[in-house]
Formats: sequence, C-alpha cells, structure tokens
Amino acid sequence: MNKYFWTWLLSCACYAAGIIILVVVNTTNVRSVAYLSSEVCQVAALVGTVYACNTIKNIPHHYFALKYGIICIGFFTVYMYYYGVTQGVYVLLLVFKLVAVIMILYIILVKWDFQFIIKVLGLLVFGASGLFLSLYDFLIYGNENTPQVILWLCAGMFLLMVQNVSFAVLYRLQMRNEESLKEDYLSEFAETSQDIIFYYVLVPYPRFSLVSPAAETLLGYTPQDFYNNSKLHVEIALEDDRQLMEELLGDADDCFKDCIVTVESKNGEILNLQCLVTRKKAGGRVVAVEGVFRDVTERIEAERKIAENNKNRQLMLSYISHDLKTPITYIQGYSEAIQKGVIRTEEDRNKAVDTIANKARSLTRLVDDISMLSKLEANRFHYEFEKISCKDLVEQIYASHIDDFHESGSEFAMENREFRFAVEGGIKEDDFVLADVKRIEQVFENIFNNAVKATEEGGMIAVNCGIDRDAGNFYVSVTDDGVGISSEDLKHIFENFYRSPQTKKRRGGSGLGLSLSEQIIRGHGGKITVTSEEERGSCFVFSLPLFTEAV
Repeated sequence: MNKYFWTWLLSCACYAAGIIILVVVNTTNVRSVAYLSSEVCQVAALVGTVYACNTIKNIPHHYFALKYGIICIGFFTVYMYYYGVTQGVYVLLLVFKLVAVIMILYIILVKWDFQFIIKVLGLLVFGASGLFLSLYDFLIYGNENTPQVILWLCAGMFLLMVQNVSFAVLYRLQMRNEESLKEDYLSEFAETSQDIIFYYVLVPYPRFSLVSPAAETLLGYTPQDFYNNSKLHVEIALEDDRQLMEELLGDADDCFKDCIVTVESKNGEILNLQCLVTRKKAGGRVVAVEGVFRDVTERIEAERKIAENNKNRQLMLSYISHDLKTPITYIQGYSEAIQKGVIRTEEDRNKAVDTIANKARSLTRLVDDISMLSKLEANRFHYEFEKISCKDLVEQIYASHIDDFHESGSEFAMENREFRFAVEGGIKEDDFVLADVKRIEQVFENIFNNAVKATEEGGMIAVNCGIDRDAGNFYVSVTDDGVGISSEDLKHIFENFYRSPQTKKRRGGSGLGLSLSEQIIRGHGGKITVTSEEERGSCFVFSLPLFTEAV
C-alpha cells in the first residue's frame, strides 16, 4: 500500500460522502451542517484527486494540493467569520474548486508521460468528475424533483465508478511500467556484470529462470546449460562442497546465505566462488532464491599466500633465534675459556680461535642476508653492475670459493667428496655479462654450500660453466648426487624463509639463501632453475644474459 493508494481511497470516499450527504438531507439551508460538510467533502475530494494525479507518476509536488486545500478551507472559515454563511461564499468556493479541476487537467496534460490515448481518457474522466464535484450542489440543493435528484445521484455515482476504474487502471499501468523498467535495468545489469547473477525458482519445481552471461565467461557453461539442467550448479561443485551448494539454493531457512564453494569449470579450472543469496518467501515458505556467484579465486590465493608468508616469518624468527644463539654460545664459551685459562695449549687455543672465527662469519652471513632481504622487499637494494668477461667471472668464482672449500678449516670441507669443475660451451674472449660480481659470488656460494650439505661422504659435486648461444646466456650449474628434494618442496624452494622438514633435520640454515639467490639473478635479468629427485640428487642452474654493445 503506497501513498497513491491511500490518496485515491480518500478522494473517492470524500467524493461519495459529499453526494450522499446532500441527497439524504436535500436542504436549501446554506447554513446547515449538511451543506457545510458537503462542501468540505467536495474540496477534499478534489484536493485528493490532484495529489493522486501527482503521486501516480512520482511528480514532485511539495504537498501543493494539500496546501491549496488548507488555504481554501481557511479562506472559507475566515469569510464565514466576518460575513457569515451566505450564498456568496459558495460562489467563491466554486472558483476554488474549478481551479483545482484546472490543476488536475494541467497535470494530466503536461506532467504525465503515459501514452497519448491514456492522457486523453484521463482528461475526459477526471475533467468530467471534477466539474461534477464543483457544480453538483447547484444541481441538487433544494431540488424537489425526486426523479431528477435520482438522475443526478446516478450520474455522480457513475462518474465515481468510472474514476475508480480509471485510478485502478492507471495504477496497474504504472506498476507494469515500473516492473518493465526494473526488469530492463536488471537485465542490462546482468548482461554487463562480471559476476554470475541468478534467480532460482523452487515452486512448482526447481529450475533456473535467470542466469547472466558471465556464467559462460567464468565457468564455460552458457545460461542455456543451466536452464536445461536445474542441478548443474551441484554437479560442477567439488565433491566436498556439493551438499553445501545444494543447501544454498534450497528452501531451508537456516542455510548459509554467504559462503565460498569450490567448483570446476568446463575446461577443468578450479575456481573459488563466493555465493551471496537471498530467499524469497510467499505464504510463509521459500519459493525462490536469488543471488550472485563471484569469482574470488585470486583473493583466496592471495590470502593463502599472506597467511603462509606470515607463518614462514614466524618460523623464520624461531630459526634465526636458534641460528643466532648457537654461534653466540660457541663464541662466548670459547672466549671465556681462553680468558680464564681453561684452554692452555697453543694447539687448543688455535682451534678455539678458528671456531670463534667460523661462527663469527656465520653470524655475519645471517645478518647480511636479513639486511639484504629487507632492502630487496622494499626495492631499496642497489646493484653495482660492471662489464666483466665470462672467463674472468669463472676464474673469480673458482679462485674465491672452490679453493676455500679444500681448506681444512672451512666449515664445509670437501674432504671425502669428489669434486669436478668444467668449462663447456666454448667461452670466448669477447663474451661479456653485466653483473654485480659480489652478488653473483654470493649466489654461487649459497648453491654450492647447499650441495655440500646435501652430499654424503664419498659423494660427487660437479660445477659446469658455459655459454648457451641459442639462448644468448652465460650459465653456471651445480650438480650433486645427494639426498635430493621432494616434489612438494620444489614448489616452495625459492620462497622467503622456506625450509623443508628434511632441511631442518639435516642442514639447518635460515631458509633465506635460495630466496635471495633467486631475487639476485632476477635482478640481473637472468633465471635460476632446479631439477631434483629424492635420493638421486639435485641440479641448480643460474644464467645471465650476454652483454651486447648497442649499435
């Protein structure tokens, strides 16, 4: 029930009351209560009609008709107070009523946007009924001709009936227009929306009555596929979510109204859909479900990565705490032992000093790795690129690192392990790369250290350097026949702070080395890859693009 309905009802009631009062009383006494009441009903009926003609099309009116009616009644009251109730006041009221009729005709002719024929019929119906309301008191007051009074009464009631029918027809037309506009809007919205908008009818039998075209874009199924198969939404859901999907579009009041289900598209892609539904009720039961399926796969994946990174950071802090504590314990213990004279022989003191130095270097590497990671993530790290020949880079890597691993005091001594170093691919004198040599040495050290840790005594580590002419790259590969890396760990091998359970048990470390290495090589425009098989070993390869002079 809206404002239009109540205004229409009030107008018709006042219309009927005004006629009935005069017909029943049929007095010529202008001072009688019946006479005055009839005039008030006439004014109220006309004002109500003006208001109804506005509200049927939602025309801004600022309560003009109501204000006009109040002014009219106010003038009527003031006039009677000063001059008494005379025939003259009713002439003035006639003018007021005729002005109201003109307002009705103006609204119909100018403001309405109905079809032309509807406007013409409106002018005839509301014009005739308005004129009758304005003039019927002059036709009926004091008329002793009963058949004539009955005739005017029937004419008034007929006009009232026609006006009522007109109001009802106009109301229905307006509702139909609004529904049509709403459907057009929803249809246009559904056509352009990236979400799947649907309407699922439950009565008399379950079926989709609307599915937006986005279904084909997201899922690969056309709207017609859903129209033909009322259970398609359940069939595309993964097994664990099928019951949830069925309940979601069911008639249970307590079912989820906002949830996420996992589905498989027509091409086999796994998607996460957020389902937002609203249930429509009629007669106390659910008769339909309308809602939206929204693709939130990327959001879910991003949230998963954030949660995983947060978890890895927490683990990293515990690992770093342990990695810091262990060398500090060694350094502190040996330093105090030397200070207190517990270690007395020169040989034992030298060993203690070597241990302190090794642990200090380990601490330095850890602090440097953490500092570098923070700069890389904040995009504040600056490389010191230089043009260097590939031969010089190979010799520098070998001289700076390989020789160190044969020293007896090295943390990762190569004793009891076979080592091979080879240059292949025909490196020429004019093969150059742009590189931050210090960082490339850091990458090699990280990979080589991991190979040493993974290789048992008697195992073999091979380093190969060369040029891939087809790809235009200089490459370095490090291959071992150690414990290898599981396929699951390979997916995360270059993630920040990641350490596999096997690594935790066998090798320790902060989980930063390979992550930093991957970011360094990427910063050089190169690539780092790994292939591995458990219990068979691993092969890490990093490559740098060859430098060519601009022409």
